[in-house]
Amino acid sequence: NREARQLVQQGGVLVDGEKVTDPKAVLTVDALSKGVVIKKGKKVYHKVTL
Repeated sequence: NREARQLVQQGGVLVDGEKVTDPKAVLTVDALSKGVVIKKGKKVYHKVTL
């Protein structure tokens, strides 16, 4: 949890190409049903679908 919070605060996390700066940000059900790409740093990508 601590590492994730630090990455978000430092700007190291992108959700669908947009930088996330709020550690308590929430994704909507509509966005998850379409599929969301979460990028951590330069090399780690994950696609999340519901």
